[in-house]
Amino acid sequence: MSSVCHSFFAYCTRIMNKKYNIERNSFTRRKNAGFEISIENIFHQFDNLKKAVIDASSAIYAIKSGFFSLLTENVSLITIPEILEEIDSRDVKIQVVALDGLTGATDQKLVAYAFQLNLPIISEDRKILRAALDKKMDYFNSLMILNFLFYRRLVSEQEYRSYLENLREIAWYGNEIWEFGVRLNIHIRDSFFQPR
Repeated sequence: MSSVCHSFFAYCTRIMNKKYNIERNSFTRRKNAGFEISIENIFHQFDNLKKAVIDASSAIYAIKSGFFSLLTENVSLITIPEILEEIDSRDVKIQVVALDGLTGATDQKLVAYAFQLNLPIISEDRKILRAALDKKMDYFNSLMILNFLFYRRLVSEQEYRSYLENLREIAWYGNEIWEFGVRLNIHIRDSFFQPR
């Protein structure tokens, strides 16, 4: 791991432990673009994540960061034809299902599609995530998906950090989102990876 990524982890660990006083089984909240969700609810969403609708941006992030194949081995991904056209790869394992009656811009169609199928949505687009929130749908970005893989023990801590470093090279998240991702990772480690 590069010194930059190591410093980031050390910084975020100090900030999060000081500001939020993370403890095992504590009830913690995040604010992400005005959203507020409990850590316990996120873990519940992770437990139930078996199938999801994915946006092009998240697929591209996962492909370039290196964990897309691992994601598709553990979560069935589906999308609309317009989204698949945006992904620059012919080997992606994403099921494309066209639904009749979808109108509007691509992001509107994607949300309507996920809503009709009663599935969570994976996206980096704030408009899509806000629309999912308004419809009370589960939603994730790529950083959350990486934490999902760690939560399910599908990646080691070393692999998590390697993928995170790759993601940091391409993702345009604000500091608040990066910090929450690290805080969630710390909580997962403290809650599930400590000797009992």
